[in-house]
Amino acid sequence: PNCVSNKGARGLMQLMPGTARDFGVKQLHDPEQNIRGGIAYLAFLLEMFDDLPRVLAAYNAGQGAVQRYGGIPPYEETSTYVKRAMTVYYGRPYGAPSGAFSFAGRRGGALLRGGFGNAVAPPIASLMLPGARYLGSH
Repeated sequence: PNCVSNKGARGLMQLMPGTARDFGVKQLHDPEQNIRGGIAYLAFLLEMFDDLPRVLAAYNAGQGAVQRYGGIPPYEETSTYVKRAMTVYYGRPYGAPSGAFSFAGRRGGALLRGGFGNAVAPPIASLMLPGARYLGSH
């Protein structure tokens, strides 16, 4: 919870101090406040962009950069962040031509495994953060 990036982002959700203030976070290193602020910021970005790759780019580089470039800004850190997050979200390589990557594993099985899956995530999320929406929910 006490992590600080080289750019000044703080806490578990790596919020910049100004963004944290905008979303009601008074103690950046308090895990509950930081996570609530990060979730509120993601919800705000989802309303603004309605497109997950641009939301992730805005979370990483700032909404102004996404607006300025009309999409994912040409920053290596941001494009890598978006590709990695989307790969985890979809469970397969994101942004690569079909068949460009392969992972060792059973044919026809999931490419990536891990996480809790949909059966566990919603109940846990609702217990930890009542009223919060999470990606993949309706």
